[in-house]
Amino acid sequence: MDEMPKQSWYELCELAAKEQDRQKLLELVQEINRLLEKKESGKSPDGHAENGEPEKKSGHAA
Repeated sequence: MDEMPKQSWYELCELAAKEQDRQKLLELVQEINRLLEKKESGKSPDGHAENGEPEKKSGHAA
């Protein structure tokens, strides 16, 4: 996966949606997962992202 240029997880999702080769698809999914885990780990314990903005929550407001 090191030969793949640095791309956003969203761009990788677009590529994965079109990929026909099973091995390349697996590599794309693994890279997407790695990037999203890295993004998730960048959030602080109080639920704020690295940029200080509150984490967006899905669902209904209470």
